[in-house]
Amino acid sequence: MSIDLEEIRSRNSIETIVGERFPLRKSGSRFVGVEHDSLVVVPNTGMYFWNSKGEHGDVFDFVGGMFCPWAHGISATVPSSRKRSAISPNMLA
Repeated sequence: MSIDLEEIRSRNSIETIVGERFPLRKSGSRFVGVEHDSLVVVPNTGMYFWNSKGEHGDVFDFVGGMFCPWAHGISATVPSSRKRSAISPNMLA
């Protein structure tokens, strides 16, 4: 059994996930945080940028930063060949 990260990403749009935590308003093709105007979500790339915090990433980075703040930026230590690919459960052990 493996976990398909692309399937998870396609079922959880970045604007929906960020919008559950912070109110967003549409601004052209992007969304901007209502209370945090340096928070910008770009749906067509699936990325968010929080300029005042120096954070950016995809839906996995956002969720990881919100629920595991100690792990923020940890994906930078994962070899690029292993990023965003299918993960088997025994890789998580």
